[in-house]
Amino acid sequence: MAKALRVLFVERSVEGTIGGSHHSLYQMIVGLMSKGVEPVVVFYEQNHVAEELKKIGCDVHFFGRTKKVRLFGSKYKKSSIFRLTNSFLTLLKFLVLDGSKYKKWLCKNDISLVHLNNNPFSIEWVSAAKRARIPCVAHQRGARNRLDRSEIYLANTVDRVVCISKYVRDSLRSSGCAGNNFELVYNGIDVQSFRAGAYEKGKCTGLERKEGRVIVGLVGNIKPWKGQHILIEALKAIVDRDQDVFCVFVGAFETSNTVYEESLKAKISDYGLSDRVLFTGYTPFVKNYMANMDIVVHASTDPEPFGRVIIEAMALEKPVIATRGGGASEILEHEVTGVLIAPSDPEVLASTLIDLINDTDKRCYLAKNAYRRVNESFSIDANVKKISEIYSLLM
Repeated sequence: MAKALRVLFVERSVEGTIGGSHHSLYQMIVGLMSKGVEPVVVFYEQNHVAEELKKIGCDVHFFGRTKKVRLFGSKYKKSSIFRLTNSFLTLLKFLVLDGSKYKKWLCKNDISLVHLNNNPFSIEWVSAAKRARIPCVAHQRGARNRLDRSEIYLANTVDRVVCISKYVRDSLRSSGCAGNNFELVYNGIDVQSFRAGAYEKGKCTGLERKEGRVIVGLVGNIKPWKGQHILIEALKAIVDRDQDVFCVFVGAFETSNTVYEESLKAKISDYGLSDRVLFTGYTPFVKNYMANMDIVVHASTDPEPFGRVIIEAMALEKPVIATRGGGASEILEHEVTGVLIAPSDPEVLASTLIDLINDTDKRCYLAKNAYRRVNESFSIDANVKKISEIYSLLM
């Protein structure tokens, strides 16, 4: 009987929020389990995705955040010698001490392959995999326009770097990575599973549909670069033109940064929009809120590495307006499967929204084409097939 492929997935995020990288990891693991992969998953903080993985039988572990070396007191922190010494000692610690410790852990848990999920150029895990003589895959789910020398070395050293979009791939190459070990694998979605239960009633607290009112929504953690402030500015312009619109922001606030949250709520109050805006905060019913939206807006001010929310909206047959650039431009065909607009321009967003609000035929046209596109090009089956092929080549 062939030995099962035990793959360690490492998610090192400690931001306190759950994003597309977590959900993409979950979908990928579920798909790989159907192919016979035995997943072992390490997180660096508690989160609900970890709990969902436990429910489907995954072996889940929580590690403490890897600590850097701080040899001298804070009064020396501006010294270049201080910084260089601490950087060197930290590198040595990650490479030797942590690498050795993790290598023993890999062997003890009979791991066949290491798959680093996000921010993947982790010297301690790459070192551990090399010491254990097992393959290491780095899944780059974010765009990095600048890498330090150690990260470039690691990117060139791991067996494969999986890039979730051409934009991510090209940004790594422009940072100095050779790219000989790069693989382009778009994120995938299980369309039918995502649609299941999306229209169940009683899930969307605070959201009421009214005849003639159009519901516009933005899904994403509340961060400045996600562009919630741009949509609020556009909403004011739309309401000023006597359009009956309600806006839903689905996503968690950053606990470490309340300034942006406060600025958004102050702007809403100043504009007299309090009765037209809902912030859901963290919710397990994201797809239910999205299913109740008439138009989904993706207003990121910086290029998205991929844009998982876009393919989720497409799976629910929703018309999407997204800012041009990054993964969004690879997912959507302008005026066919969605509408692409310039980033950080509330007036353009407002006029585009008004166009769709008043043209239900166009909304239907975009939604149907989007649904066809997501099934053809962004299925979880295609994603898992490519990842499985990478594993097979390395084993």
